[in-house]
Amino acid sequence: MTFERHRDIAESVAFAERCEECWKSGSAFPWAVTEKFSEKLTGVLELRLSPPKADFGYILGEPFWGHGFASEAASVVVAWAIAQPAIFRVWATCHPSNAASAAVLRKAGLSYEATLANWESRPQLGESAGPSDCYALTKPTH
Repeated sequence: MTFERHRDIAESVAFAERCEECWKSGSAFPWAVTEKFSEKLTGVLELRLSPPKADFGYILGEPFWGHGFASEAASVVVAWAIAQPAIFRVWATCHPSNAASAAVLRKAGLSYEATLANWESRPQLGESAGPSDCYALTKPTH
């Protein structure tokens, strides 16, 4: 899931409007990830349901890396998604060199499945089609 940095307030407003439309249509469920007590925004996590599967992605501001915010948010969302009767697979990807994101996905209950070649554009890394490690949690279909 690619998140591009907003360059101005208009892009941030458009993103907020997109989030609201996603909730209304049920096409995706973006959440603000906040500090529990201060309610300071630390990042965003988004879940997309497409039965029989669901995928998610997240991004946190660098000052909030390594404090457990992503692990806590991902764990709650993964548990909720896999508990839905129509969802049998919850998956996410991360860059193969991003050990911290891989740890977040494992803490949320996902297991490494494969490295996908030319999977995702990451303009911030200069990749027009870079690799991604795929992690998933599945449940039996019967």
